[in-house]
Amino acid sequence: MVQRIPPRLQTRGKWRSKTDDVDVNDIVLISEENTSRSEWPLARVVELMKGRDGNIRTLKLRTAKGKILSRPIQRLHLFEKYFC
Repeated sequence: MVQRIPPRLQTRGKWRSKTDDVDVNDIVLISEENTSRSEWPLARVVELMKGRDGNIRTLKLRTAKGKILSRPIQRLHLFEKYFC
């Protein structure tokens, strides 16, 4: 027997747990519009910037050329974890 639960009574696990997948010194791909995925530049995370709600919203990045960028976390893709 299938039990129906009204949508208002269901909890959304997606927003209930906090996980910070990105950390300082991680390598990320910077997604860019009108550029193929194979040409997206790599960058190292320098600083995590949190919003008023305490969630990470923006990252400061250092590119291979040494340039410091600030990008929203939605435009970044974790490439590699830095272990040392």
